[in-house]
Amino acid sequence: MSQRLARQRRVALGCIAAFCFTLAACSVAELKSAVTTEESKQAPRPVPAVRYTRPGDPDILEVTDPLIGGTQPMSGIASEFARIIVGSGNTISFIKPVAVGGVRDQLYVVDAGDKTVYRYDITKKTISALGQSGAQLLGDPMGLYVKSDLSFYICDPTGKQVLYFDGEGHFVRRFTDIANLSRPVDVAVDEERGQVYVADGSYSHIIVFSEYGQALYALGGRGKGPGKFRAITSIAKEKTSLYVTDRIELPLQELELSNGAFRFSMGQGELIWPTSVVIDPKRRIYVSDRNDNSIKIFDDIHLVAVVGGRGSAPGRFKEITDMWLSDAGLLYVADSGNRRVQVFKVITDTDSAPAPIPQPSE
Repeated sequence: MSQRLARQRRVALGCIAAFCFTLAACSVAELKSAVTTEESKQAPRPVPAVRYTRPGDPDILEVTDPLIGGTQPMSGIASEFARIIVGSGNTISFIKPVAVGGVRDQLYVVDAGDKTVYRYDITKKTISALGQSGAQLLGDPMGLYVKSDLSFYICDPTGKQVLYFDGEGHFVRRFTDIANLSRPVDVAVDEERGQVYVADGSYSHIIVFSEYGQALYALGGRGKGPGKFRAITSIAKEKTSLYVTDRIELPLQELELSNGAFRFSMGQGELIWPTSVVIDPKRRIYVSDRNDNSIKIFDDIHLVAVVGGRGSAPGRFKEITDMWLSDAGLLYVADSGNRRVQVFKVITDTDSAPAPIPQPSE
């Protein structure tokens, strides 16, 4: 009798334990469901990759394949045999591309990850390192300008200098000024006048040098209002104008190239942290904004489109540091955080409708 009673007690305890386990599992499932539902309610909807401020405006940019590096061509007596054995050449991948520029079908990429300047042949799709140009840098490089003869300038903010190299990456000249140049962040060149424009992010002015490295005069200066700056981030030259971006003062100003006279400003309330600027043949102005990882496009001083947003998908960015617009109408964007250079086709009036920039899944 006692054995039967003990067996009944064990069965009862087992049922109670099973019931408690089931109840706990249901509670956990309901809790997970509630948390998931709450998170889904709070999760923001993804921002479209392209946003137009005026309905019906034509498309401006079409995303194409990005550049993450390239193949380095082999040369020498054994090159043909090596191609058969190991392929066409060594593959180079970008680490931290921070500046882009170029001439015709030659794209230059400054990689701060290995302090190397690469020249990418857009037609042949090959890449090569230019000499030991990075060895001259004392810190991370910033602005880049490539002349028509393929020689180039690089800003070295840490070294308080701009370095000039020939087309093969051999050092030619150093641009410095102890009294007036503290933190060069960008450079532009007027090849017709033989003048080099260097933007200083600390002194908030643009120093104009002769092509031989002599400081001639300054444009702008620290202060508030038109023609003044407090934290210059980039410059771009266009015919008789110099465009200057600033992350504290007026975000984008156009100055007279010859004397620095103020022409107009734009982007107030629309640009927060501009990092680079380029102008296309239709005088549309493209400005990258670090604040929301976008490219903002202005036409006749009005914002007409916003391209990008944070992310790794095509047409999205993780810290734009520089841009270059080629003669072929391709916009190259140094997408530093994604270790790539994104490429966009600038749409003209005669182009057919572009493929849409992919949107993130919602």
